[in-house]
Amino acid sequence: MNIVETSEQGFDALAIDNGVVATTIVPDLGAKLTSLRDLRHDREWLWRSDRLADRRHAYDASYVGEADTGGWDECFPTVAPCRHPTGPSAGIDLPDHGELWSQPWATEIATIDGAARVRSSAHGVQLSYQLTRSIVLAPDAASIELEYELVSTGGHDLDFIWSAHPLFPLEPGGAVRLPENTVLHTWSADGDAAVLDLTSLPACDAGFATKLWSDPLDAGWAELVSPSGRALRMAWDVAEIPQVGVWVNAGGWSGIGGAPYCNLALEPCIGAQDSLEDAVLRHGSFATLPAGASMAWRLRVELT
Repeated sequence: MNIVETSEQGFDALAIDNGVVATTIVPDLGAKLTSLRDLRHDREWLWRSDRLADRRHAYDASYVGEADTGGWDECFPTVAPCRHPTGPSAGIDLPDHGELWSQPWATEIATIDGAARVRSSAHGVQLSYQLTRSIVLAPDAASIELEYELVSTGGHDLDFIWSAHPLFPLEPGGAVRLPENTVLHTWSADGDAAVLDLTSLPACDAGFATKLWSDPLDAGWAELVSPSGRALRMAWDVAEIPQVGVWVNAGGWSGIGGAPYCNLALEPCIGAQDSLEDAVLRHGSFATLPAGASMAWRLRVELT
């Protein structure tokens, strides 16, 4: 097991590998994962922008306009900017992609039974909670485990949605596989719902961008398959993470203007759609953290 303190675009970072899988974490950038590499095949899975550099941003900055640099971020307690809809926090403006991507996360490293564990924590800015994510890399495993704990630090219930936000290159002819009988709902950047075959992903000049959300799933997994047959599979317990989102940008949109991006996101999520306000008031698809309580969920990422 190798754990190295390094730097990423001028920020302190932690690079971890077990000889099979390697990942890099940047605590000051919302504990962003900037790399997830399969060392057996020299394959980098995460998409990274060649137009935006990593930097610190103000709490209320636009993620899509200023910080859409790729990698893996955590979105909580909303994805889209909105007002918090309920309780004493009703009316508070929540920023694009949530409170935590722009914050530094306190991070510590431990090695337990040969496995590396990187534990990162951040507190809410306007809301009362602490979110902790532990990344566990076991010896010789072709996978990483992500363990989440959400703790209430306030005196009232908190409604929220959470989404993992990893971005991957869009590879024409690749595929996204989801459990049988998955029901998906569509939003499109140009206002028209694109007809999308996830079993054969489009080319980057297709000229559309579409976000899909599932209803609660029967089974907790989603898989991204490359044209070469290499696969990244996410697995989870649907009692903890009930839904999944899929973002496909086939040259249809860019939040910073200029040439549209070509990427894809596979996003296990608690609640949908992206706006917490809409999730509560329109869709009834969200979770509630009771005052003084805690919640936990886990996610496994396997590379083949």
